[in-house]
Amino acid sequence: MRTTSTVQARHRKGTSAHPWAGAFVAVCLAVAGGAAPRAHASDAPPASEADRLGPRAADIQRVIERASHDGLPTEGLASKVREGLAKGASPDAIWRAVERQAQTLGEASALLRQQRKAPASAALVKAVADARAAGVAPDTARPVVASAADDARLVRAVEVLTDLALRGYPERGSGLLVRDVLERDPGSVGRIPGGLESIRHGQTVSRADALELLGRNLLAAGNSLDAAVNRSLEGREHAGGVGSERNGHGNDHGAPAAAKKGMGNGQGPK
Repeated sequence: MRTTSTVQARHRKGTSAHPWAGAFVAVCLAVAGGAAPRAHASDAPPASEADRLGPRAADIQRVIERASHDGLPTEGLASKVREGLAKGASPDAIWRAVERQAQTLGEASALLRQQRKAPASAALVKAVADARAAGVAPDTARPVVASAADDARLVRAVEVLTDLALRGYPERGSGLLVRDVLERDPGSVGRIPGGLESIRHGQTVSRADALELLGRNLLAAGNSLDAAVNRSLEGREHAGGVGSERNGHGNDHGAPAAAKKGMGNGQGPK
């Protein structure tokens, strides 16, 4: 008659038959999903997720291990795996997505090390990585992350910078404005997008013009963002002709269109 210990020993042997990579990925997925990881890899439930990844499970494991070794936040990498599985993406596609995200995290971490003396928090690294993924160039983020503000404020500032990029605001002007507000009125950083949109629609100016106008009035209004927005909205006299300097209409597309039609060469319409 088999003893209980013998049965348990065989059970442990059977459950450990999964590759360690599969168990590792399964634990990562459990953590990403909010479940508490088990004490031992051999105690993990059947790694159905890892089974679906096939040979790519080991590749994904290596990416996550490398990122962890480099001090990068890995929670988002595991979430990327779960997201890919939920969407039915192929193992190759999931692996490539995890690779790209890990590379972006590495670039964000390197940028922060260049600009800051103190180590950056995981939240700040992730915020900068998200900004890079949204198309924000390192030169745009650099003046913002070089600020002496604490990490929590910097995370919010980088999130706003990402928001502006997604809304189509010019990068350089966005970076300078976010930096200036972060230094002069840090508690108002989160209201920058709303203020710019109000100016853009209220004054019928381009996004570039709205950035320039708000930046100019930030100094004139005593470094208060709300006062600068109000000043920008008071009338066209405060705009200083900003919206008409480029194309006479203050919209985002007028100047390029005029150039294409021969109206931007000083000759005017014929």
